[in-house]
Amino acid sequence: MNCQKSSFLIIVSSLIVAIGAFCEKAIALSPCNDNQLQASYNSSSSSYHEYTVENKVCSIDLPGCTQDFVFNIMLSQVRFIAPTDQVTPVQNCKITILDIPGPFGEDPIRTTVNQNQYSITNYTREDHALHPGIVNRTVIEKDGHIVISTFGEGEGILPTINENQAPDLWGDVDRGLIREVRLRLPTCTNKISGAYQFANESISVNAGDKIRIRASGSIRLGLFAGSASPAGISYGTSYNHFSNALHGHLLGRIFQPGMQDLEGWFSVGNGIDMVAEVSGMLEFLVNDSDPQNNSGAFCVEIENLGSG
Repeated sequence: MNCQKSSFLIIVSSLIVAIGAFCEKAIALSPCNDNQLQASYNSSSSSYHEYTVENKVCSIDLPGCTQDFVFNIMLSQVRFIAPTDQVTPVQNCKITILDIPGPFGEDPIRTTVNQNQYSITNYTREDHALHPGIVNRTVIEKDGHIVISTFGEGEGILPTINENQAPDLWGDVDRGLIREVRLRLPTCTNKISGAYQFANESISVNAGDKIRIRASGSIRLGLFAGSASPAGISYGTSYNHFSNALHGHLLGRIFQPGMQDLEGWFSVGNGIDMVAEVSGMLEFLVNDSDPQNNSGAFCVEIENLGSG
């Protein structure tokens, strides 16, 4: 074999190895290592399309209506992430077969789950009628509500129809999710309003009673501080009743006759187990001294286990 031919073969072999390594790297970078999925699109393409659809799910004034709660329900059934009747749970990287109306056959998508961002992304695979395209569905908090925001884009066929039909298509999907959320939202016996200066609920307890308290829900604290769970948020201490507790933190006390307004309060947060040292009325307070711009409420569930 002459040297020129040998050198040529070496170069070709090196290129093949390099191309193979590049392809393996590209596949590894693809969502779920699936090289049929396209994650980015050319907005200058004649077939490029995009849309955003947003639907309110529930008000954060309702105890239990949180991003985490709604997102977990969305993951509970595939029909809440895509136009299908399938009720199996959503799983990261799982392939779901859809059926786009028309003579297209099966329309597969693969779904990724981002728990930290409260979002899922559906990627079309090559056999999908509208490939290539993606749909991202994210649970967000907006204007005092938990909202499902659906963003879609792609370069498949029928771009105008895809954009025009998106509100109705995803509206149907969201209606099913909204019904499920409303069925599962907890009923609340004791609501602690964020708009009250002092406790607006009280429950009688006796000395020695074992008390279990659990709190949930969300309160929007004024115009700028944001929303807080019963644990409260870091937002300075200027508007706190107590500087040693987070802003919006849920507090409790057993009221005794003659107590001053800010006397006897202890931390409750998301919940505590305690033994009542005295008899009296169990009261609650949100750690915010200027509640006039607040909205929402905490839901406080109290179980009195008695003194035994």
